Amino acid sequence: FPQWDVTCDVVEGAPAAAIVEVAERCGADLVVVGTRGLNESDRAVLGSVAREVVTNARRSVRVARAPSRTNGAGCRVLVGFDGSQGAEDAVTEICSRTWPAGTEVRALAALPPKGEGRGTVEGAPAEGGPANLEAALGAATARLEKAGLATSRAVRSGDGRRALLDEA
Repeated sequence: FPQWDVTCDVVEGAPAAAIVEVAERCGADLVVVGTRGLNESDRAVLGSVAREVVTNARRSVRVARAPSRTNGAGCRVLVGFDGSQGAEDAVTEICSRTWPAGTEVRALAALPPKGEGRGTVEGAPAEGGPANLEAALGAATARLEKAGLATSRAVRSGDGRRALLDEA
């Protein structure tokens, strides 16, 4: 992407908080963080910078890790879907790309627990509540299938950010 402006900044402080603060300060369009791929018990003891950045950043975040599949196998893509224009744009972008054979896309929607309001993350979900969100999710997965991708979908209860992390 030669048209991109990529910058590097060195700051002091807690890594996750510093990354989030710098991304906000400079108006980053994308934050890329790496992960060591620690198992669940190691993460519980050590914490996870990537998890904290994803949870707290108000910017797009890409967590990069070594691929878990080899020999040219397809990849797995998880897309958060709340019925907003941003979610629709993400599905459109996925559909427009060329993916390796065997790529699987899982679309995930999160609904707030009963009695807790809309529960979206900085965006309006499909109008009309859960039934319309599930219909919009079905339409999105149909678009992904039409693009030749193996798809699945899930609806979880709770905060969308946490649901995405847990599903991933």
